[in-house]
This record gives sequence, C-alpha cells and structure tokens, in this order.
Amino acid sequence: MSASPRPRANGWLGEVEGLQVSLNTAMAKFTSLNRTCTDGRPQLVDLGMPLFTDPPADSSDSAP
Repeated sequence: MSASPRPRANGWLGEVEGLQVSLNTAMAKFTSLNRTCTDGRPQLVDLGMPLFTDPPADSSDSAP
C-alpha cells in the first residue's frame, strides 16, 4: 500500500512522508494486535506494585 498520488503529484513531499509514517505505524500496530493471544484468554498486564511514601492521614491516632 502506498501514499496517495495527489500529494506526490503536487510536490507536497512532507505530506507524502507524513502519510507514509502514519501508514507504517498503523500497519505495525495492526501486526502487533494480530500477534496477541488468540485462545480467547485476556492477556495479563503487569501493573507493578504501588509505592506509598506518605503515611495515611488517619485521625484515629490523635487524642480527643
């Protein structure tokens, strides 16, 4: 698949290059989606461990 002939005919070479980059990126994404797990199971995503740096604001520790 190639970029539209109109920008090339009009000398819009930057537009042609932009269209080609967009097309290549879309095709790469499509290919990566096709490589995903096909047995119906959802893929696992590593969300990492949360990091808590501040102590919780708990009012039960303070004296009345």
